[in-house]
Amino acid sequence: RLFEWLDSTAAAPALWIAAPPGAGKTTLVATWLRRREQRQGPTLWMQLDDGDADPATFMQSLDALWGSLLPTPPSLPALRTDDLADLPGWLRRRLVHMLPLLPPRWTLVLDNHQELPATSPLQGALARALADLPAGVQWVFVSREAPPPAYTGALARQQLVVIGADGNVRIAVDAILAAR
Repeated sequence: RLFEWLDSTAAAPALWIAAPPGAGKTTLVATWLRRREQRQGPTLWMQLDDGDADPATFMQSLDALWGSLLPTPPSLPALRTDDLADLPGWLRRRLVHMLPLLPPRWTLVLDNHQELPATSPLQGALARALADLPAGVQWVFVSREAPPPAYTGALARQQLVVIGADGNVRIAVDAILAAR
């Protein structure tokens, strides 16, 4: 039943799964993606930790994942201090550059997303990038927490589907609006 529900979200650019520790979020997502990998393409999995709160570290890891899908990883410029002033724009330009090089279908999982502080500029950059994801590409956020306020616009534009531990999408939307 859960796999069927997750399959029904395949057209959404992003899926956010929020539940407490030990609820089985990672196992659910890994099992679901393994089942659908033949028809939905490869899965890139990023296990986040507190070091990924640094945008340069995060982007270096993301670039390495993207490069793993290519016969020859592209030479990409590193994130510079100047780029931090417009991190959403920089990530958008990077994504627009990479999308034609990547397979038409793939999934990115950002596991333990709660490790990125809600105030991190990466939150806004990731939320805005959802608008640029083509059909066939989906990002899955696995977190102990509901999405931070940076994702309110993505929710309003229906670019992000959220499910909480009890299956109630409304709780996650209310939590975001209450945090504003």
